[in-house]
Amino acid sequence: MDEEKQINFECRLGFALNDGQGLEIAGGDALARVEKERLSLATATGQSLVFPFRELLEIGTGEYRLFLDLESGEKLVISRLGFKYDDFYRALNKAFHGVILADMLAGEKIKKKDVRADFVYLDEKGEKIGAGKAEVRILETALLVIPDLGNIGRFFLGNRQEVTRQDYSLTWRDDSGRQVILSRLGNQWDEFNQVLDQAMNALSLKSQDLLKELLPDIDSAVIRRLSVLLMDGRAVAKKTIEEVAPGLWPAFEERILDSPLGEEYRVLTSLGEAERTAIGFKRGLAGDLGGDYLWFLVPVYGRDPGQGGNAIALEAGNIKPQTAAAPPRPEDEDEVIESEGRATYFFRLLSRPEYAKMKDWSGMDQRFDDFIRAFNRAMQEIHFRREPIYLPEKRLAEPQYARYRYALKRLPELSLLRGLFIGRVIHKSPDQWRADVENLLQFNTRSVTDGEKWSKGG
Repeated sequence: MDEEKQINFECRLGFALNDGQGLEIAGGDALARVEKERLSLATATGQSLVFPFRELLEIGTGEYRLFLDLESGEKLVISRLGFKYDDFYRALNKAFHGVILADMLAGEKIKKKDVRADFVYLDEKGEKIGAGKAEVRILETALLVIPDLGNIGRFFLGNRQEVTRQDYSLTWRDDSGRQVILSRLGNQWDEFNQVLDQAMNALSLKSQDLLKELLPDIDSAVIRRLSVLLMDGRAVAKKTIEEVAPGLWPAFEERILDSPLGEEYRVLTSLGEAERTAIGFKRGLAGDLGGDYLWFLVPVYGRDPGQGGNAIALEAGNIKPQTAAAPPRPEDEDEVIESEGRATYFFRLLSRPEYAKMKDWSGMDQRFDDFIRAFNRAMQEIHFRREPIYLPEKRLAEPQYARYRYALKRLPELSLLRGLFIGRVIHKSPDQWRADVENLLQFNTRSVTDGEKWSKGG
């Protein structure tokens, strides 16, 4: 049997497909097959209906029926499963999760899997939003909870605020206030905790090693404190770094200026709010750029609209300069990005109508802090790749970008960044880059609607 069409479960059921407004498109009896990447229905009328899992938004339940919300806006209602209801739901959920996990992990190594546990999800307010039985996995950078029924939860190790263990129950709380409580791990308890501690320690050590290489003259106690802030690539504002290590920022700045991104840093901080700059570092990036990786965010408030503003600039690249001769630059912009990763990305800070009426600038710093939090969360989820932010919907529908669809559907922070995205300026020459940056900033302040995107020559 074709691997892509491997049947995991098969049964007869009733179904109704409606257009999302209550109008039924199709319905009746069908033979349902839960396959590797899709649900297929062979109807009594000879019509086959196929629902790829990457186009499935949510699986709801109620009164022994399943409600599948689809990207198209349609809703598929499944009923008349009888005693096969639980088995069908589990098979459907497992296959759906299999596709999500393949897209979500992007090659990240699994340190521990096949751990069964009871789980409880708590939101930022401490209210229960989910519970049940699940498989729990420990990854290089995250704790993954895969429920038998319900949504996958990913808790990044670098975001941990507190981990408590009591009476064979583990409570994980991250810096957003979200919690997951794991219990009834049975004879896996000791090994699970050992591997979890090892993964957290490895991530911490990686952060400290990178910082020590970047700042070899800095005291180890300071390195340890900074590593918590900058763990796993999170961007951190200058003011936060100075609170932890007063007087250290010039050393960071010198390291940036000595990197291949030094000239971009000089220009962007001269145009924007240099004191509000945020930076991030990451080692072992799984993506289009390897090695030690740096990025920084610079807000350009633009109190003088004539100079351009209402923007945040993102610059990213390898820390160490290339030693080998660089190959000829491609002419196509996307090929330049893919081969070199060299582009500056810009986002709005406020809506354009709000910015046009701006008279009190006191809240801008807080808006930038909010952006940093959303940026960090989105970057972790998409493994620090930038395509999900800037590619238009039509391009994201292409097969090679299918791995981003779950994050786009589930992650409000990523949707926010896409909505705030203004445009990108590629690097072909210093003069061209600076001229395009200034053009983009002025375009942004001239535009009156939030949907307008900048493109060179547009």
